[in-house]
Amino acid sequence: MHYNLGVRILAVSDTPTRALDERFDAERWREAGIELIVSCGDLSPEYLEFLADAFRVPLYYVRGNHDERWPEQAAGEDLDGRVVEHDGVRFLGVQGSPWYNGGALQYGERAMAWKLATLRPRIWLAGRADVVVAHAAPTFCPLAYRLCPRPVGVGLSCPYWRDPAGARTCHDASDYPHRGFESFRAFILTYKPRLFLHGHRHQTYGLGKRELRIGETRVIDTYGHVVIDV
Repeated sequence: MHYNLGVRILAVSDTPTRALDERFDAERWREAGIELIVSCGDLSPEYLEFLADAFRVPLYYVRGNHDERWPEQAAGEDLDGRVVEHDGVRFLGVQGSPWYNGGALQYGERAMAWKLATLRPRIWLAGRADVVVAHAAPTFCPLAYRLCPRPVGVGLSCPYWRDPAGARTCHDASDYPHRGFESFRAFILTYKPRLFLHGHRHQTYGLGKRELRIGETRVIDTYGHVVIDV
């Protein structure tokens, strides 16, 4: 898949893919013209370092809930809590997943809302955030987890709400580890980034869509890999 932005990005998360691992074709990927690698978490630092070396481009990343042990000298730049500009595109990073068993990189809804609130001065100083790089997904349905305490699950029919395309398909996970953050949805509607990239949901094992939309923002699940094209 290719998406129009201002820089060609290879976005990855959750699992190495054959096209970038044992079947890596350097010549083919050299022709693709990748300018930046962005990881949305749950990939080993060794794999990310391999990609950065193979493409010889900058690497930005956020850590996922399985990335608690992380070397201090890991390749690339940790975006968490920062706004970083690359070729005129401003990236904002937010690490971690929803809380489910007390891991170090897990956040309750209030904790994540507070984390986002502390980023407001940095966004104001930067002027904007074009691309949000997160591990977890946002909540897609405005009813999820409040008026609808337990959504029916990704890909299933929802009796209560239609999505912006008019379908009654649920896009929110029913299990605690993979549910989205309401605060992410509120952030998207307030700041209107051009893209919100996330991982964590493994594209819900074939039931979730690669791309959804919240307001004016494209929300892209980067499971495996996806090219966001100039």
